[in-house]
Amino acid sequence: MPFRTEGLGVDAGLMSFIQDTKRKALRSDCWHVATKVAVKSGDHYHVSVDIDEKEQRVQRLKINRVETNGNFIIESGCENLIISDPCYIIPDKHWDKFCDKLHGDGSFLLAEPLFIEQNGIKVAVSSSGYGDGYYDCTIETDDAGNLKEAYVVFMDDEDEEDGP
Repeated sequence: MPFRTEGLGVDAGLMSFIQDTKRKALRSDCWHVATKVAVKSGDHYHVSVDIDEKEQRVQRLKINRVETNGNFIIESGCENLIISDPCYIIPDKHWDKFCDKLHGDGSFLLAEPLFIEQNGIKVAVSSSGYGDGYYDCTIETDDAGNLKEAYVVFMDDEDEEDGP
């Protein structure tokens, strides 16, 4: 059954899917701008972005459960996927190292999400349409409550026509 979150916050111009493995490496003070959804260890997901060719911006960040060959496999011990700007989840003391990995080659390619492991936590990250702001997320789960698919909309059809 699909449901929609109201306004996930973006402060660093990024949005991500983060595997929640209950490690101490996650921040504890910013959960009001994150959404958690149940997942199962070993499940395969495909993470992708839709690009607005005219604007050259990320229009949507998507994750879909697939049978095999996913580009984002849920690790053992992970019970939830966190959907949030990573700056709200990754502690300040690890933020510079995360950004070094993100921008390591001097560019941040929008055409594909980046997959980063930070302190044992797996993250799929993308830039967000117009940067800082609040973006809606639609989530669909199976009958057991586990994630089937989710997408964060940074730019809808009206945004494409009207601009920021």
